Amino acid sequence: MAETLKDFLLALALLAVIALSAMAEGVPPQDPTRPPDALQSASAAEPAASTASLRLQGLRLGQAPSALVGGRLLRVGDRLGSGTVQAIDAQGLLLKPAEGPILRLKLGADMQEPSP
Repeated sequence: MAETLKDFLLALALLAVIALSAMAEGVPPQDPTRPPDALQSASAAEPAASTASLRLQGLRLGQAPSALVGGRLLRVGDRLGSGTVQAIDAQGLLLKPAEGPILRLKLGADMQEPSP
């Protein structure tokens, strides 16, 4: 038992030395759950979504409905490319582009214009 405690304290001291040396160099400790910088910068800059390539991946209904489109969680009023999410319901998502008719995205289907 004493040997196990000794090994544990030695490992703890080694980790403390590594952490202190990194802090002394001015390098902030890294969060192991943080995505790589390249992935973060790609998601931070919202790509101009082509309406032809939009696909509804999931819906969550309730008091604050949301939709998953292209890996982004969207709510009513959110911007998607040059358009704005107008409604989210059991039928799918309504998107109002900057120009042109309102478009409906349905699960597992290509985008289409809703019938009047």
